[in-house]
Amino acid sequence: MKKLFLLFALMLSTVTFAQQEESNVSFYVATGLSITNSDNFGESSYVSGELGLMIDNVAFGAVVGRNNLTGIFGENETWNNYWYEGKVAVYQPLGYVDGYALVGVGTYVENSSIFLEYGLGVSRDFDGLGVFIQVSNWDEVTYVTPGISFSL
Repeated sequence: MKKLFLLFALMLSTVTFAQQEESNVSFYVATGLSITNSDNFGESSYVSGELGLMIDNVAFGAVVGRNNLTGIFGENETWNNYWYEGKVAVYQPLGYVDGYALVGVGTYVENSSIFLEYGLGVSRDFDGLGVFIQVSNWDEVTYVTPGISFSL
């Protein structure tokens, strides 16, 4: 937990340093499908949507999603299938793509249990339309998440 707090403090100090000069600020929306190594794709994958603010090379996102793909709108549907998360990502240009590190904290709608997400990814922007792929550990399970983003 101390390492997670140190990483979060480092990310915030990066933002503070970046704000001393004129910052490049933009909003974005993104969606992704997170997949893990499991025999049951529907029960072990989740979809998410994100709305965020990008300040120079740091993104702050509010993420919502569903913890699996089975039984959506079915008779056993509950709010506990849904979750929300606050996430911070720091980007670094790597030539053709940008690499990033992320950390997030979230909870389920009907359950007060808190989960952490942390990981690494790469992204590429094509005039406001972006694609990304990341590997992250989310609620103690490792996922690969391909997705798309759009700068507003």
